[in-house]
Amino acid sequence: MIALDLQSVLISEFQTLFTGQLFPAYSPNTGDIPDPVPLNIYPQALPQEGTGDLGVYAPYLVVQLISGKQNDETEPEDVKVILNIGIHSYDEQNQGHIYVLNIIETVRQHLFLKRTFGNKYFVTLPFEWKLNDDDIWPYFVGSVETNWNLPVIMPDDPNL
Repeated sequence: MIALDLQSVLISEFQTLFTGQLFPAYSPNTGDIPDPVPLNIYPQALPQEGTGDLGVYAPYLVVQLISGKQNDETEPEDVKVILNIGIHSYDEQNQGHIYVLNIIETVRQHLFLKRTFGNKYFVTLPFEWKLNDDDIWPYFVGSVETNWNLPVIMPDDPNL
């Protein structure tokens, strides 16, 4: 399925994009603040390891396929991809949202400077981002909704 390939291409792209960048980390003992760690990037959903604590996956970016629609066989399929971002920061100033916004802006600039990924997937507008407005310290989360044009698949038989 082409949408799954898009997801794979985006995961690879984001892994490269965020190489070398470090973010606040989770510690089960909040008295010890661990050293920053790389961003974890997951396809579709966070792993289920039975801990029930989202912090063990943070910092994370989840590349989630949401929907696809093709209105005409000669037009590209439109696919929505949501990027879910989570940071676990013990910042006593409660400003962990800055990390989330920096990830969002890094993604936005990269997508719209490059525009085409995997030589066949084209990012389109609208580009929409959101932050969680609930106070859930030390968790800070946000999301980005992206839209993509996938390649047109034409029949092999020219008479169709």
